Amino acid sequence: MGNSGQLGYITSISELLDFRKFNSPSGAVLQNFSVTEVYIKRAKKCLSKVMRSHWTTDLDIETLESRRSWASLAEPFHIPRYKIILDECKNKSPVVSATNLTFATRFLAVFMFFKVKGCRPMTYLHLTVSMFESAKRNKGMVDQTKFKTAKKYGFDSLYFDEISLDVVDNYVRYVRPFLQPRCDYLLVNRNGIQFQKLTEILSILVFQAIGKYVHPTRYRQIIETESVQILNVEEQKLVSEDQKHSSNVARVHYQKLRSRDVAIKGRTCMEKLRGLHGAEMDTCVEQLKQEHCSEHESKSDNETTSIPQTTTEKVCAEKRKPLRFTKEEDQFIERGIKRFGARWCTILRHPEYNFQPGREARTLRLRAIQQKLI
Repeated sequence: MGNSGQLGYITSISELLDFRKFNSPSGAVLQNFSVTEVYIKRAKKCLSKVMRSHWTTDLDIETLESRRSWASLAEPFHIPRYKIILDECKNKSPVVSATNLTFATRFLAVFMFFKVKGCRPMTYLHLTVSMFESAKRNKGMVDQTKFKTAKKYGFDSLYFDEISLDVVDNYVRYVRPFLQPRCDYLLVNRNGIQFQKLTEILSILVFQAIGKYVHPTRYRQIIETESVQILNVEEQKLVSEDQKHSSNVARVHYQKLRSRDVAIKGRTCMEKLRGLHGAEMDTCVEQLKQEHCSEHESKSDNETTSIPQTTTEKVCAEKRKPLRFTKEEDQFIERGIKRFGARWCTILRHPEYNFQPGREARTLRLRAIQQKLI
């Protein structure tokens, strides 16, 4: 049972106690109830504390990347296979397998999630053909009213651009009739009824495409987190409001960045606060470091006559210089993106691209973002 399940279980016990109190129990029973309520309150506090501590680790981007549960917005998808299936349906092929029809529906669901809006899956599950037809007359706009946070927001508007309208229209005209639909929902399964489990389907198709475990909530977290690097504050607010989603991953990420920024600026302020005394202390520390290095060098000279330069550098703990990107490496990244897309490991390991030793796939992605290649 997860933390949320445990919290719900404790809440149920608390509600049961309230129900028993309503039936006028004896004084001894009420006293026992009071003691139990104290323990329940303590359990809730402890569990909430554990959940908050888990947020800083389980929802950390480095942790998610190590679990292959984090991706970039530029990674590829399954368009070629869907095109083949669509051509079969357009040609009214007598043999269109049920597997291909199911894949086409899955593809369209994930396509809308990626291309139209990364909203909650319930919005697309309750999207009907009549709603989509109205979008053609309403400049691509659909106002959905049945979704998870409808009480708070009232409407969840979907905007279909020309490309999205064309893709969905082709599905409705050519693929959907093969499924023999028995309802008006846009997405139907092979039995002709409402399509379900968009969360599971998105995870499956994304894993087949890029080998990573990304579900709808994680995808919205990726959007909200990457928006801080590309969009301004006003644009970030628009994206968050449009998706009707607040990401705990993004919140933890921002808190970490803010904490690091404050730590660096705080160090500068402390140096300013110390003034001359701080400068004298730094001078003493530097002298102590030089004396330690010289003593270690003289000791090593007694043991052996020749010392490699790299060992001396390691002993003196010289700060490693940053590994800057060269023009050739930028060209390698640009060629790799055109050839392989956002598969950074493939680009890094390709024999034609001679990157400097120490390069990582993560640094290639950051460099590509910095150079606006993706």
